[in-house]
Amino acid sequence: MIIQNNQPFYLDANSTKKKINDEEELLILFYSTLNYVKTKYTFDFQLSQKYELIKNNQFEAILRRGCRYLKNIKYKYYSDKMVALYELLYTFFERSERIQAKQQLEEILLIKDFNIVFEDMIDDLIGDDNLLPDLKNHADGKQIDHIYKYQSLIVEDAIYFVGDSKYYKTTTTASANSKAKQFTYAKNVIQREINLFNKSALEKDLKYRDNETEGYNITPNFFISAFINEKFSFSTADLQDNGKTISQKHFENRLFDRDTLFVQSYNINFLFVISAYISKNAALKANFRESTQKRFRDKLIIFLNETYHFYIIKPLSDSNTDDFITKYFRILNGKVYKPSQFKEELLFASEKTSDYKNIIDTIEKDTFSIEKYLLK
Repeated sequence: MIIQNNQPFYLDANSTKKKINDEEELLILFYSTLNYVKTKYTFDFQLSQKYELIKNNQFEAILRRGCRYLKNIKYKYYSDKMVALYELLYTFFERSERIQAKQQLEEILLIKDFNIVFEDMIDDLIGDDNLLPDLKNHADGKQIDHIYKYQSLIVEDAIYFVGDSKYYKTTTTASANSKAKQFTYAKNVIQREINLFNKSALEKDLKYRDNETEGYNITPNFFISAFINEKFSFSTADLQDNGKTISQKHFENRLFDRDTLFVQSYNINFLFVISAYISKNAALKANFRESTQKRFRDKLIIFLNETYHFYIIKPLSDSNTDDFITKYFRILNGKVYKPSQFKEELLFASEKTSDYKNIIDTIEKDTFSIEKYLLK
């Protein structure tokens, strides 16, 4: 303190503004790292310090970006001791980040490769190996995981069921993007069959389009992912419906339109898949294939019956379906379809949320009978 003209002047002034101690910042990081190593590897030593350490999730975050953090504070240290401590910490975090990056890459490669194995397992259980290669390998480079011919959702006509499967870690689930890819696969299959249909080369039991109504049959889609059964059972498939049906359409309320598509997703017990895949029991695989294919069809039928009203339209006396379709084409487009087993009748479908009663009233006035119908 200096007194001048009876006025004191303080050379060491006290201030409430704190100055950051750069050395303390580095020491906190050092002791936090020691504490992490001690905890992780159960070393028996005591940390004689009074700093508030970085622990648990906060230190895990430091591990992921430790080198970047140290680079930001490097300019603060000039003493030999602090520089040596800085270099020691930088070496530790650099090695830690390198190990984590390698583990992530190995995990990605493992999952990527195992997806192929899982797809082959599922295809062995539900797919059809006797189909032509171009049904699975499309001209645009897309490859379908699973496809098989089965009874259509409408009466007795056959149609191809299109499926995809992926193996996910327990912490991951199928994204909407993965399920949406099924729409592309289905469209490719539909176009292939329509090309054959236009050339009159389509198999007789398959039906994708009806020329009289210009309506399209419904192409079923499904997606399968794996989970581990809580009981670790190898004998139970435990096939579970996973979430609501995803739909894609160009026009509202046109079920029999080629661009109206649905995807339903399922989970299956992974341990059962492995067991059945390596099993030499042909009957086990055949029974599973039959029951699973039937379940996929039944489940989609339940969804459609819950979502749509179905009616059989039948002409009375001299009424003609061709003239009727021509007359009401704009209001019936995408809503009517004629399966192979129908003679004069038409199948009409309308979403339950739509105003379909006006169409029904119009049809009934035009000497056509209407009967309620359910898909079976």
